[in-house]
Amino acid sequence: MIRMRAWLIFAVAAACTAGCSVGNQERKYRQFFGQTAQALAPGYSLPPESDYGPLWAIVESPGWRTRDGSGQTKAEMWTSGDFNGDAVDDFVYILVANSDGARALYAFLSTADGYEATQLTAGFGEHMGLATDAPGTYATAASRGIGIESPDNALAFEAVYQAVHFFQFEGAASSFVWNEETQSFDRFWTSD
Repeated sequence: MIRMRAWLIFAVAAACTAGCSVGNQERKYRQFFGQTAQALAPGYSLPPESDYGPLWAIVESPGWRTRDGSGQTKAEMWTSGDFNGDAVDDFVYILVANSDGARALYAFLSTADGYEATQLTAGFGEHMGLATDAPGTYATAASRGIGIESPDNALAFEAVYQAVHFFQFEGAASSFVWNEETQSFDRFWTSD
């Protein structure tokens, strides 16, 4: 009986360790949206609960896992990282317009005064996902002969800071990379 209880306690603790970290990550994103981002993107809300499907929690399938800048598994409709190089977490969300349900991708970048919102793209209806790319050099779709243009028809791009990876599952993907000179994001297509 004692072994059975010990095993049960271990199993519950192990399940909580896996599930609780995901829950804490979800809480972090919901809290930031409610306390900061919602006021900066009036007329937009988080996607409906039906979009919070189990895809992000499937740990056995690396193709469905999305990670943020700290390497934590999280839901696919948001991500975070240091996108503008100021050593403070920035947040990116797929949001839904309250008026017509249209989707938009918003970045909330840290500034000296708090956060500011930037709409990166809008009007997509497909089920899209977000992850955080590490700094580095990446090939564009054009480098593989795919006819999707990136700024200056680049064959590769360098992300000096972490970058926003925006993708359709088993479909098109692009990265939003902070441009220090223009103080805005450049979009580079990485696949079709």
